Amino acid sequence: ADLAWTRITRWREIVAQVFSDPAHCALLAALDSVRVFHAEPRIPSTAFYLAGWIEASLGREIAAAFETVPPVLGGLEGLVLEGGGHRVSMRRVDGPAVLIEVDTLKSCTMCPRLGETELLSNELSILGRDAVFEKTLPAARRLAAAR
Repeated sequence: ADLAWTRITRWREIVAQVFSDPAHCALLAALDSVRVFHAEPRIPSTAFYLAGWIEASLGREIAAAFETVPPVLGGLEGLVLEGGGHRVSMRRVDGPAVLIEVDTLKSCTMCPRLGETELLSNELSILGRDAVFEKTLPAARRLAAAR
C-alpha cells in the first residue's frame, strides 16, 4: 500500500465504529452518497481512498463528491454519508477532535494527524498483502479518473 492509505486508517476506524452499533448498521443498505471534505487545493489521494473504501465496503457504487473546506487540522477534514433520509456526518471541529452525528445523535472522538514516522511504522506492521487496500484500490482509481 502507501502512506496515503495508512493516513486514513483512523477515519476508517471511526466509520466502522459508527456502523458497528446495531441501530446504525441498518442504515448501511440505504446509503447512496458520500461527500469527503479536504483542506487541499486539489483532491488528495486520501479522499479517493476513503470514498473508494466506503464503496468497496458497501459492495456497490454510490455517488461520491469531494469538497474543499477551510482547514481545521489539514488533510482530510471529514465526510458525510447520506441515503434513505438519514445523514451520518464526521467532521473535524477543533484540532484532532471529530464530531460524529448520526441523524440527531452526537458524539465526539479524536483523530490526530500522524507524522511520517508513525505512518511508516503502521504500514510496516502489516505483514503480507493488505486485502482491504487491494479491494479498495479499483474503486479509488475509478473515482480519481472521473475527476
